[in-house]
Formats: sequence, structure tokens, C-alpha cells
Amino acid sequence: MYDMTLCGLSVHVCLQCLFPNALKVVKVLQVVKSVRKMAISNYHPVSCQTLLSTSSQRLINTGIHCYTVQYSCLSDKQLVFTEQRSTSMGILRLVDDIAGEVQKCNLTTGVFTDLSTAFDTVERNIVIDNVFTYGITGSFLE
Repeated sequence: MYDMTLCGLSVHVCLQCLFPNALKVVKVLQVVKSVRKMAISNYHPVSCQTLLSTSSQRLINTGIHCYTVQYSCLSDKQLVFTEQRSTSMGILRLVDDIAGEVQKCNLTTGVFTDLSTAFDTVERNIVIDNVFTYGITGSFLE
């Protein structure tokens, strides 16, 4: 039996690394991302979760974030999922690097790819292997 208070649920999630199946409720909506509604590729799923699920995810996310900061698991060049950094900083860094190389009269080349859907298809085992590499373990990885 679970203590169904928010505090009891939070303790259970942290200690057992397990969120109760009865509370795993998600509604998935298909949202159009462009004008052409007839093309199936113009739709993307949006998940609507319960407040308890969202709170538990934030609790776990905060724990993982604190761990990665405490043990310096992330590179200084990591821009996404870090405080006070964004992808726009990456663009500024790129422009600065290119300008520096042009000033040195070096040939500069840029290769740009659209990775907007790249992470929709990441395999779970690849993510788990990467997380395990940083020392994050527990029954939730099984």
C-alpha cells in the first residue's frame, strides 16, 4: 500500500525508484505543427500528464541535476539542460569561432543539419548506457 500524500509518494519514488502504475496516466494529443494538415509528418504528439507525475519527474530531474553538478559529469561546452545556458549561446560561440578564424585568414567551413526530430527516435538502451556511464544507477534503469 502506498502513502498517497504528495510527501509519501515523493519518498516512495526516491527510495524505490518506482512510480506507482496506478498513477501512470498520460493523455497524448496530436498537434499540427504546420499549415499542411494532410501530411502525417506535420503532426507531433503532446503528452498531458497528471500533476503527481509531473512533480515526481521534477523531483527526479532535480536529483539528477544536483548529482551531475556535484560530480562535474557534464562538459563546460554542454549548453542544453544546464542553468543559465541555452542553444543561442552555442550560436554565439560558433560565430565567435568563425570570426576568429577569418581574422587569422584561415579557411572556414560550416556544416549545418536539422536535428529537430533527432531525439524523438533515440533508443532507450543508448540513453541508459550513457546515464550508467555517469554513475547514475538504480532499479529504474532495469
